[in-house]
Parts: sequence; structure tokens; C-alpha cells
Amino acid sequence: MFLTAKDIQKLCPTGTDTDLVSKPFYFTHEAWDKRMGFIEANRFDITIESIWLADPEDGGGFLGVDSRQTPKLLPFPKYRENEWLLTQGFYHILAGEVLNMPNDVFGTVKARRTIFGFSSFIVGTDIAPGYKGQIYCGMVVMAPKPFPVKRGARFASIRFASVNAKGTIPYQGIWSGNKLSTNGIERAF
Repeated sequence: MFLTAKDIQKLCPTGTDTDLVSKPFYFTHEAWDKRMGFIEANRFDITIESIWLADPEDGGGFLGVDSRQTPKLLPFPKYRENEWLLTQGFYHILAGEVLNMPNDVFGTVKARRTIFGFSSFIVGTDIAPGYKGQIYCGMVVMAPKPFPVKRGARFASIRFASVNAKGTIPYQGIWSGNKLSTNGIERAF
């Protein structure tokens, strides 16, 4: 069953990292309170903290059965203060919100309609019960003309759903925190 706006608000009483979703550093307390007071339907919008690109000098990585190495990522240079100019290509978007998923809740990331208006789409993923940390998504830009994007802009939404915690094994992966890529070779599972 999907969580409602009221359910999400109840799981986020303080704006700290003990909540389901915590306040990004670039939000004031007033802006965060306003945002928490207006959650549409059953989804929570996430915002852009930073934008990253694959390092063209890196070897490209590999995906194996027992090990993997993802390409090294570099910060995408800002166009202006807290603003990037996106052209056609693939971008790694780090969301500013930190998630603290209970063992009985999972989330699914979807693009906001606005992104389609820019001839772009978001590549998101599921967020496992027990996951703690920031997430990042891919953004594919196909727009014929560059467009600016500001830090704090809402780019995707998370739909949270409840699951039976009794049969759930919480997240045990190595991507918690704000990890953007592997640091050398690591296990593939």
C-alpha cells in the first residue's frame, strides 16, 4: 500500500536524519516546513544537490559477476552560482535529501512531469527497506537547446509503500551514504 502525504508527514517530524526524509543543507527551516506542509498526493519530491559527469579520462569500469568498478565521477562545473547549464547528454544527479528507510517501507523514484517538458527523462531506481543515505539518479537530456538548472530544483519524486517487515531483509549493500561511484574494485552484490 502506498503511503499518503499524511503518512509521509508523520514519518518526518523533525527534518533531521532520523526522519524518513531529512532536510537538505541548502533549505532553510522555514522553506522545509513549507515543503513538508505541501506534499502532493502520495509522492515526495526530491531536489538537486549536485550534478556529476563520468570522467572521460577514467578507464570506464566494468561489471562482473563477483566484482565491479564503476566509472569515476567528476563534479559538473557550475554555469553560475548554484546553477548548471545542461546540454544534451547523460548526467548523474545527487539528491540533497537523506533517506532513512524503515524496514517496512520501500520507495520508487520517478521523474516529475516538468522534466519531460525539457525533452529529458530521469533514470531512477527502487530504494530498499533499511537504506540510509542520499540517492542519485541518471538524467538524460535530449533538449535541442541548453537550459539552466538550479540547486534545490525538484527533479523527481519518490513514492513510498509499506511492506511486511517480518519477511523483509533490510538493505545490506555498500551504497549507503552519498556514494557516487566505486573506489576501485568492489564486490558486485
